[in-house]
Amino acid sequence: MWLSYLSGRNLVALAETGSGKTGAYALPIVQKLLDNPCHYFALVLAPTRELAAQVQAQFSALGKAVGLRAILLVGGVPITQQADQMRLAPPHVLIATPGRLVDHLKKTKGFDEIKFANLHFLVIDEADRMLGSDFDTVLEKVLCMLPRKRQTFLFSATMTDKVGKLQRASVRDPVFVSTRKSKFQMVANLRQFVLLVPQAELDSYLVYLLRVALCPEMEALGLDVIRLESNVAEPEEDKPKSVMPTSVIVFTRTRVASNRLSLLLRQFIRQPVIALNGDMPQAQRLGALYKFKQTNGAVLVATDVASRGLDIPQVGLVVNYDVPLDAKTYMHRVGRTARAGRMGCALTLLTQYSVVFFLKEIESHLISALGNQSQKVPSLIETGSAADQALEAVVGELDAQVKEAGAQANQIIRSGWGSTHPT
Repeated sequence: MWLSYLSGRNLVALAETGSGKTGAYALPIVQKLLDNPCHYFALVLAPTRELAAQVQAQFSALGKAVGLRAILLVGGVPITQQADQMRLAPPHVLIATPGRLVDHLKKTKGFDEIKFANLHFLVIDEADRMLGSDFDTVLEKVLCMLPRKRQTFLFSATMTDKVGKLQRASVRDPVFVSTRKSKFQMVANLRQFVLLVPQAELDSYLVYLLRVALCPEMEALGLDVIRLESNVAEPEEDKPKSVMPTSVIVFTRTRVASNRLSLLLRQFIRQPVIALNGDMPQAQRLGALYKFKQTNGAVLVATDVASRGLDIPQVGLVVNYDVPLDAKTYMHRVGRTARAGRMGCALTLLTQYSVVFFLKEIESHLISALGNQSQKVPSLIETGSAADQALEAVVGELDAQVKEAGAQANQIIRSGWGSTHPT
């Protein structure tokens, strides 16, 4: 890969989540910048504000000793504030979401092709999503104003390598580098499970499971597969690192569900519960993410804005409260745990209404793509009849309280609770 950087070749790189993709392109860019320091030397495009902010933080850390300036252009921040920042201290590296970059091209005086005349590197992070239909129009506008003589790097954990998409990204004659053995490469040290639960008691099961995962003193009743902090021995040097205590990400499909569950869970678990979704202003989203990163044992209730690229090593458990829409999204969600050699667990809650969809749209694709890695496919938690009865009894005791709390949360949401409220 380093030969590709040094020889000026374009690059398409595929690697499993948690393998250090950001560092793989940030380090050589910083090294090249030292040889030829100039403003607007590199442009990094990312699909979400959170990922863009994380990339900026890594560039700032790597380039601190040499005075590198990395500026973040994302929505949720006044565009005039960002324009003033670039005017007063032009950046060496610009990290942006495509939509906000196009906004500056339209509205910020002097922000045009001339600004990028010295551009050496274009990086498209999470390239599979960036080359998809969601970003087609804005991405083409950005590519049209960049100099053709540049190096382009596409990085992703998953990739559709259609020639048309690569040509549209102006990646001519690229070097392909992959650390994956199949279309869907699961992160190492990840245990995956599914649990069948009644739809009517879904919230109650979630409350109980989080209590088990977060509180070592509670009896797991046959579900101790998700216990990471108390039942994993201290690792040897050549074994994966355990996560103690574990933090948890609960994924939902909708913003409303993220807000509702965060309200509900705060009434039943002692650990901090933090919401993260697109309804929140940018400053609040970044604040929520920072709080989660700084708090061991916290619970983040998030939509898929948190499923890509975010590197939070202490996450030991990912719970799919809502089944993801496809196998690719599933892979990105569960890739938020078991990062950088650590252990992790992913648990998907299936109801009578979602089990067929999961088997058809996710598990079958994983089995087909993984091939001889089929042991990585999620397996059903086998608890046995005695454990089933004990679990049902505990959840039954919680159910009335949880349903009441859920009704209260729904009422609060309907009354206008949303992005202006603290997480």
